[in-house]
Amino acid sequence: MGICLAKWERGQTLKPHPSSTLTQSAKSQQHTSLPQTTKSQQAIKLKPSTQQSQPTMQSTPEPQQFTFANVIADILSQQGQPISTFMPSYQIWVFLKKNNIKDYADLEQHLKNLMGQQRKLSQEFTPIRDKQKRLAGYINENDKYQKLKEQYKQYQQDHKAQKPWKKKSFEESNRWIVDNYNKTKDHMDSLRNDQGKIPLHSWQKEHAKLSAEIENLNERYQALKTQVNNTNKIRIKVYDILRKESQPAVARGVEGHTI
Repeated sequence: MGICLAKWERGQTLKPHPSSTLTQSAKSQQHTSLPQTTKSQQAIKLKPSTQQSQPTMQSTPEPQQFTFANVIADILSQQGQPISTFMPSYQIWVFLKKNNIKDYADLEQHLKNLMGQQRKLSQEFTPIRDKQKRLAGYINENDKYQKLKEQYKQYQQDHKAQKPWKKKSFEESNRWIVDNYNKTKDHMDSLRNDQGKIPLHSWQKEHAKLSAEIENLNERYQALKTQVNNTNKIRIKVYDILRKESQPAVARGVEGHTI
């Protein structure tokens, strides 16, 4: 976009300000031998040259380092938006310089890299979350089993206390307790370890570990999400800056402006 980007792609350095060109010309004139003239003529020629060269030498600017951040800063300055510490343009300049962005294509690639890191974290998160949910289900099933186990014990005690002619009626009215207990017991029996025990402690320990990992992944994901959003905002602003700069000077309402 514009001649500034073309210079950047060729890796050229910024041209010195016109005033520095004039200064170099003045310096070269001082070291060039004068033609043979009379002393009065030499005095007439040297006097103006000496008066003009002194102030120019003092105001010679140092060449500006050519970076994409400085190109954007120069364009903003020419558009009447000079870089200032408390202005949004300063944040753009700092971002481009800090991340060593070389051009607009590099800025887009930087955004794609951040989005790629987001996808990678999401892929890491999915199996961990699934395993955590499975362990949470085991723990909840064990809690349910323990409650049903107590109900079943109470049912057995009450069943023994029933009169013989009332046992059948009691069994039918409390059949749901027996059915739920047997169903849950069969499921929990399938989860027992090699020692025949329900590994509740191991489930709880692993669940806590996975929960900590998920919390860490969530924090990293949210931080990346913020980075992606901020980088995309800067990309849009840089695009608008370059698009505006690529427009003709008359369309921008600027006369006599050159890139």
